[in-house]
Amino acid sequence: MSYFQVLVERATSLIFMLMSVFFNASVSRCKDKESLFLSADPHYFSKVLSTRI
Repeated sequence: MSYFQVLVERATSLIFMLMSVFFNASVSRCKDKESLFLSADPHYFSKVLSTRI
């Protein structure tokens, strides 16, 4: 039972870590989009496509 509890705790901590990483990545990507729109970068769509692939 204690082994199962440790497994669940590690799994939840790992999930929270991944969620925070994805959240930080999405926030930084939104900031990059805002800066690209403000600078009116003509290569904006090519950058987006290259990051998606």
